[in-house]
Amino acid sequence: MLDVLLINPNYVNKLYGENTVSLCPPLGLCYLASYIKSKGISVEILEANALGLNENETVEKIMGFKTKIIGITAVTSTANIAFQLCEKIKEKDPSKIIIFGGVHISFLIEDSLRECPSIDYAVIGEGEKILYNLIKGIKNRENIQKIEGIAFIDKKGKFIQTPRGDLIKNLDEIPFPARKLLPLQLYRPGVEFDLGFKGKEYAEIITSRGCPNKCTFCSSTYFWKMIRMRSVGNIIDEIKELKEEGVKHITFVDDTISLSKNFILELCKKIAPLNLKWDCYARVSSLDEEIIESMKKSGCFAIRIGFESGSDEILKKIKKNTTTAQGRKVMKYLKKHDMRTLGFFMIGFPDDTIKTINETINFSIELDPTFAAFAITTPFPGTEMFEYYLKKGWLPKKMNWEKMSTHDSELTITETLNPKEILTYYKKAKKKFYLRPEHWAKIFFYLIRHPKNLITYAFRLSRKFGLGN
Repeated sequence: MLDVLLINPNYVNKLYGENTVSLCPPLGLCYLASYIKSKGISVEILEANALGLNENETVEKIMGFKTKIIGITAVTSTANIAFQLCEKIKEKDPSKIIIFGGVHISFLIEDSLRECPSIDYAVIGEGEKILYNLIKGIKNRENIQKIEGIAFIDKKGKFIQTPRGDLIKNLDEIPFPARKLLPLQLYRPGVEFDLGFKGKEYAEIITSRGCPNKCTFCSSTYFWKMIRMRSVGNIIDEIKELKEEGVKHITFVDDTISLSKNFILELCKKIAPLNLKWDCYARVSSLDEEIIESMKKSGCFAIRIGFESGSDEILKKIKKNTTTAQGRKVMKYLKKHDMRTLGFFMIGFPDDTIKTINETINFSIELDPTFAAFAITTPFPGTEMFEYYLKKGWLPKKMNWEKMSTHDSELTITETLNPKEILTYYKKAKKKFYLRPEHWAKIFFYLIRHPKNLITYAFRLSRKFGLGN
């Protein structure tokens, strides 16, 4: 009998549409699976998201597995979908034990348990050790209240939360993600950095957990608690294993891969002989020309960077710890070394005004990254901004978590702008950046060099950036 079934609910179709640009593997579930499997727990993953299963199909698949314990994960925008799935599972088989984890429930623990009574146990924060101990405790009928890092509602309706346990200090101790439990042929990178490698030729890797920065709109620091980095040797071993399985393109999905200059330079040195193409995320303040040049020589062809705002005043207020001058300098180096770029820009910070939003739009055009991704600032649970919204009374008493989307302005307001006005400027930003003749000239020459992307480019771009809206 299977010990546990981990589920990634289908959220893409509902939130982004069937023709979404990218489809990423749930590495968090894969890490959970590999860790508990190494401890003797039998596990499978039902990837309803990649398989495109609707709610009823997902429940039927679940019932086909001979297991008592179900594990489900969700972020804030997918919480409603996951909660509804939990309710459907319990309706079909009340004896199933549902364990729920992820960033959303980790910050809204009691609220989530009461909102979705079908959840038996919440796993709070980093999940590997907690999930293993909880499954073991359920199987052996141990006293669940002695297991660290969980929460639940007892039979009397009382909220119970146990003390937090220790984090995994050495990330090298965690086995590589159990990717073989996934339908690998279905994953694909975003159109921005699509080299034509999809399915089993494409993989994502995480090299660290945590972030030293405390941007007001991000919860990473508070979720992971402390910065931990895998050793370069451990990362290279994983890359070599992936290469043997046919992978040709890797995306490092850390918040910032270049936190340590020594680390990134050593990683580049070790990756270079492997002859792989890779891309990553980085901070403006963590890049210099030496790092960029080293990354380029080792096979990195593209970098995603959060510039966020074109106003130094706003950058200071959101605790970004970067400046527009730094952004200009880094973009100069990236262009010098022919690096493709995706710049992130946000519209609707609490102190944003029409003036600062226009500064952000103009800054995006001045920097002129290969692509720009504009987002509506969203007060996600676990962030300083969420607490600010609560204090100001800007959030509704009854939340529809699907509205916590970086492309939906219904919940976003500023001191001077309402949601409708923010949405107007969000659309203006995309159109002003993408409908420039010089941008399309650049894309034209790119497509000449990469003609296999021609058919999908216009369609996917319009879906991703909503130019038709």
